[in-house]
Amino acid sequence: MALAVFLTVPVVAGPAAAQTAVAEASMHALSIGDATLTELVLPVGVTWRVAGVRLDANTAFASARYERDGVASSISGLTDLTLRVMIPMMEDRGRIIVAGNVPTGTAALSADQIPVAGVITTDLLTLPVRSFGTGAGVTTGFAVAQPLGGWVVGGVLVYRVGSAFEPVVGTAGTQAAEFRPGSELRLRLGVERPSLSGVTVRGAISWSRFADDEADDQPLFSRGDRLMAQVVTEFPFLRGAASVYAWNLYRSGSELMLDATPQPTPSSNLLGAGAAVSHPLTPELTIRPRAELLVQTGEVGFGAGDGWITRLGSAATYLLGPVRLEPAALLQLGTLEGQAVFGLVLRGGVLWQR
Repeated sequence: MALAVFLTVPVVAGPAAAQTAVAEASMHALSIGDATLTELVLPVGVTWRVAGVRLDANTAFASARYERDGVASSISGLTDLTLRVMIPMMEDRGRIIVAGNVPTGTAALSADQIPVAGVITTDLLTLPVRSFGTGAGVTTGFAVAQPLGGWVVGGVLVYRVGSAFEPVVGTAGTQAAEFRPGSELRLRLGVERPSLSGVTVRGAISWSRFADDEADDQPLFSRGDRLMAQVVTEFPFLRGAASVYAWNLYRSGSELMLDATPQPTPSSNLLGAGAAVSHPLTPELTIRPRAELLVQTGEVGFGAGDGWITRLGSAATYLLGPVRLEPAALLQLGTLEGQAVFGLVLRGGVLWQR
């Protein structure tokens, strides 16, 4: 997934419009030392709600280009299509979740696409598309939420199984290896406490355990566990509202098993914190300035992965009947493995609902 920086931490999906359609365009342009990285993403999502059952369909067209030392590497095309159904139960306090990953994206990479495919996975960059294709997959799970005193407490338990695919295009006379991602078990627990003074506190913690990845039915990679904690506080501010948030993603050490001696990889950590303000200028127009700091340590993605990035910018919301327009711009400054990082994020979105 593209790493999500959550400003809210919902326990389960709340009421939604009967029909919702979302279209967005985003552009991330970065320089990392002497290298440049650009990613353009055009995601499209549709939501239906019929008799309490929610159906989602999401995909995107994406193009990523990485250039270093005069050598360019690029990938373009559709990403995988994700279909999800959530069925209410327990008097709407629970959800049965069934999701499918349809392999419409680019799963098999040529040799000249591998450099950009590796860079876009770097957690610190938090790009919206970090993989163009992962083969078919099925996710099943259950979510539940229950009031408890002045709190709402809930949890989500899901299990994902992926099919085998060829991650690298075979060359003449060479059979490409068949890669099978390890299944994933994910548990997420969340709490929320609204108050009469307008202050709302949300928190969540999620844990993922993975089976070993395999290549040609032989163990290849042990990914270790992932642990993520999040907290956000929202409160009234001037004529609008403000939020202060923090989150931390920890990945335990992993092992690459190419031969009889496993090659260990150290653990990694990504810490994020920030603040955002929502300020209405008119009944139709609201601006949302934002500041954020990310700090990454450990051997992940581009180089060793140690670095930090600060982001400053603003988004806006303009209401036009059933249509909501959401442009945004962010400036990025920081370092990654001792190299200066400078970048710009431009985003524009349209949401229609009824």
